[in-house]
Amino acid sequence: MGGALLILNAAGQKKNVKPLDIGDSLPDITLNNIINYESTTVQLSNFNDKLVILDFWATWCGSCLQSFPKTYRLQNRFREKIKIFLVNSLSTKDSYNKIKEFITKRRSAYSFPVVPLDTVLSNLFPHHSIPYYVWIYHGKVCGLTDADGVNEGNVQQALSGNFGNISPAEKIIYDFNKPLFEDGNGGKSAKFLFQSFLTPYISGLNSGFSADKTKQGLFQRFTFTNSSVLDLYSYAYYPAFANITPAKLILVIADSLAFITHYESLDWKKKYLYNYQAQFPPRPKGEGVAILRSDLQKYFGFKVTPAFRNLNCWVLKAKDTKQITTFPKDTKRETNLFEKSGLPIYFNNYEMSPLMKTLEEVYKIPFVDETGITVPVKLSLPGDLHDIQKLKTSLMEQGLYLTQEKKKIKVIILSDK
Repeated sequence: MGGALLILNAAGQKKNVKPLDIGDSLPDITLNNIINYESTTVQLSNFNDKLVILDFWATWCGSCLQSFPKTYRLQNRFREKIKIFLVNSLSTKDSYNKIKEFITKRRSAYSFPVVPLDTVLSNLFPHHSIPYYVWIYHGKVCGLTDADGVNEGNVQQALSGNFGNISPAEKIIYDFNKPLFEDGNGGKSAKFLFQSFLTPYISGLNSGFSADKTKQGLFQRFTFTNSSVLDLYSYAYYPAFANITPAKLILVIADSLAFITHYESLDWKKKYLYNYQAQFPPRPKGEGVAILRSDLQKYFGFKVTPAFRNLNCWVLKAKDTKQITTFPKDTKRETNLFEKSGLPIYFNNYEMSPLMKTLEEVYKIPFVDETGITVPVKLSLPGDLHDIQKLKTSLMEQGLYLTQEKKKIKVIILSDK
C-alpha cells in the first residue's frame, strides 16, 4: 500500500519533489489508495474551485484527534466550498489497516477522506509537529497553519481571496531526545510561568541571593548564584537554621565536604557551589520557600533534624564593656576582618555576630557570646586569628576574655536519607 501519492509530468513520468511555501503553485498531484471516499484515486486539481485543507495527522496524536470534530463542523458548514483531506504520512508508522480501522470506527462522529502512507505530500510540505494544515485554493498554497489557524473566520477570508490574516504555522524543530529550549531545541523559550533549575559553579559569577516580589509583597522568584549547599539549606529551612554555622552542624553524610567551606579552592567551588533559581506565580513567601525545599530534597535529599547537644565551645565573656562600646557616634562602620591580609584587624562600629562567626570558621568549634553586649563595638585584634594566645591577650586588654566550656548548643543534624 506504500507510495500513496504520485506527481506525474505530461508523459506520465515521476517528477522530483520540491518543498512548497505560501504563494507556490501545486504540481499535478494524484492521490491514491484513498480511504473513505467515493473512489480510491483522485487528482487534487479536480478541487481547484474549492478551498482544500490537508490535515496531517496520526492515530496516536491526541491533539489531532481533538481537532477532528472542529474541522468536521467546518466541512459541514462550508460543504460546497471546502474539501478536507486527512493525510497520514508514512513516517507516522501507522499501517494501512490501522488507519482504515480507526476511521471506520469513528465514521458516525466525523467522516473525512484519508490519504494513507503518504510520502510525497509530506515532502512537499515538511513539518516537525502535528496536526499541521496546508491550505490550497485555485491550485496555489495560501496557508500553512496549526490547529488554532483552522477556524471559520480564516475559512471565510480564504474563500474571499484574503489570505494575509491566516497565521502561518511556526516551523519549529524539536528533538525529543534533547532538553526543551536548550540550544534552540523547540525554538526560543517563551516566558516561563513556572520553572526551577540547578546548575554547577559558573566562573566569574558573583555569589549572591535575590528574591523578586510583586508590588503586593508576594514572592515570584528566588535566585542563588554560586552559593553553597549550606546557603541553600539555611534559607530553605529557616528559622531552624537561624544562627547555625558549620561549627554547629553535625554531619552524618557520605560527602561532608559540601558543608566544609573552602572558598579559596577553585576545585572545591567547582564541585560544591551551585546556581539555583525558582520562578513561580506570585504567592506568599512560605509557599515559595516550600518549592525551594522540595527541589533541594529531590536533588540532595539530606534529612534536617534540629537538636541540642553538649559541645566543647569557646565562650566569650566581658569584664568591662565600656572600653569597646564607648566611641564617637560618627565612627565609620568598617572592618578588614574578612580580608585575611595578615594585618592587624580593626573592627569599628560593628555588631559582635560577624566576629563570632569568623572565629567559628577559624577554630571549627562553636563560639558563644555571653558578653551581654547588644550594641556595636570597636575592637582591635591581631592579624593572625589562629594564634589563640595572642587573641586571648588582645581581648583581655579590651575587657573581654575567652574560656573553654561545655555548653548545650542548638545544632542541626544533617544526614543522608
